[in-house]
Amino acid sequence: MQYKLRFSLLLLIVLSSINSYAYNENQNYDQIENPINTQQGAEDNHYLLPRDSVANKNQESNIIPSAYFEHTSWLDNRRKENGELFMKYVPLQSFQKSLINEQFTANCVPSFKNSSIIFLGIGGYQLIGKNFYFGGAASGGYMETGYSDKKGSLFIFYGGLDFLYQIPMGIPACSLFCGSLIGAGKLNLLSEKNMYSKLFWVIEPKTGIQFIFNNEVAIRLSGSYLLSQDISSDRKGSFIADDFESGLRLRNLVYSLSFNWGDF
Repeated sequence: MQYKLRFSLLLLIVLSSINSYAYNENQNYDQIENPINTQQGAEDNHYLLPRDSVANKNQESNIIPSAYFEHTSWLDNRRKENGELFMKYVPLQSFQKSLINEQFTANCVPSFKNSSIIFLGIGGYQLIGKNFYFGGAASGGYMETGYSDKKGSLFIFYGGLDFLYQIPMGIPACSLFCGSLIGAGKLNLLSEKNMYSKLFWVIEPKTGIQFIFNNEVAIRLSGSYLLSQDISSDRKGSFIADDFESGLRLRNLVYSLSFNWGDF
């Protein structure tokens, strides 16, 4: 009998607590001012449904499409980040190609037949402000000529901080952009017994156009100009000439195609 009495009292206390909590929630909800009726709510584009439209005590709850629930502006203000895979087509200047081939010929290595280098690279950016993207990118290109012990190669790698500023064109799926990469790189020119290597600063101003296919995929076409300034160099063997170092400073036009993914 005592156990039944204790159980009844405990059940009564639990039910009273639940009823009190429900009443307080009811009162709090009724005190909420619909944001749409305030200036701040209208500016923030908030919409709060009337209480009776969410549930009716005398009728079954209505299924309300998700589009009618409260809309918040956090989606518009979220951090926008995107990654990038790109390819660069870099035509060699005629004097650059001549200098390289002179070095190879002096070392019994066949001359380069190609007049350009293809670079492959990767980058990443984050939106800072309204139209300003800041991040980094790096890429490298490789060429070789000859065979077995008479082989020569040229490898160029560079990367650094990269920024873009988007210029709206009035078309949601299309915009112009301009920006620049500022960083450093390395150049290696190798044959079987000779080596020339140098480090350099690099700046690459660019401009282009961006096509957005949806909120997560875009393609960029751009043109840029690559400029370098030597930091230091190292050589082995006879792989050097008087005007070789200054002649291999980068002064090249660059044409790029990039595939971008993320938030746009």
